[in-house]
Amino acid sequence: MKTYSEFILLLFAFQTNAQTTYDVLRLSNGAANHKGVLQFGLSDVIIENSPDGSNYTDLQFKIWNGTTSTYLNPLRITSSGNVGIGTTTPQGNLEIRSSGSRTELKVRHQNETENSWGLAVVQKDDLSGVISCGGRNLQIESGWDKSLILGNTAYSNSGGKVLIPGGNVGIGTSNPDAKLTVNGKIKAEEIQVIVDVPADYVFEPNYKLMPLSEVANYVQQNKHLPNVPSAEVIKETGWNVGEMNNKLLEKVEEITFYLIELQNINAAQDQQIKEQQLKIIQLEKRINK
Repeated sequence: MKTYSEFILLLFAFQTNAQTTYDVLRLSNGAANHKGVLQFGLSDVIIENSPDGSNYTDLQFKIWNGTTSTYLNPLRITSSGNVGIGTTTPQGNLEIRSSGSRTELKVRHQNETENSWGLAVVQKDDLSGVISCGGRNLQIESGWDKSLILGNTAYSNSGGKVLIPGGNVGIGTSNPDAKLTVNGKIKAEEIQVIVDVPADYVFEPNYKLMPLSEVANYVQQNKHLPNVPSAEVIKETGWNVGEMNNKLLEKVEEITFYLIELQNINAAQDQQIKEQQLKIIQLEKRINK
């Protein structure tokens, strides 16, 4: 038969409309399972530490550790209103500290089926911070027409990085199909594009430069330069900056070859004209003798 001792403190009772309402504090100790119970009545619950004159002390919740024979102080509410878990001197409204490899604040919905998942704010023992959501999507929102800021604006001109180890990033789109997909304009002071095969292959001895007559025929038939996509293709697939800049460089280098060839032809023609003029002068001298 279950035995128990019970102490009931009746704080006050009053009569309203012939109905008695009780505010009761009940302290119980179940002898069968050694379980302590603190039970209140139906009114608001207030736990208050006693003020000492004008100075207010902290409110502490302690747990006895039978192994070490010491009290653990897992929760403290300071006189300034800060709450500390694992610390007696919380520096913010809520501070959590631990000596393990991870100090973690976990938020988990009742529909979450994985115990290790959920929204977590973590600081690891290497002092790096992590915000994660297990195997779920993580959405960070700012207010309507407000800014989402990553980093400290006070140090905007001095280092810092935003790293995304994997996946695609979409700005203005929810379906990015590349490492960075932007549905809109991009403004930058400088863009560096890495090209696997630079267009300097034009200067290699085995490069076959198309004669200008063939280029003229190709343009007449296709309405675009050789080895350059047509306007229809660009409209359909877009303009690949790295690839197209390389093709444009290829055409500039080909034009350079054409100009060099034209200069050589002009130089040969100039030499031929000079030789012909010299012969004419010599013939005129002979005729005038």
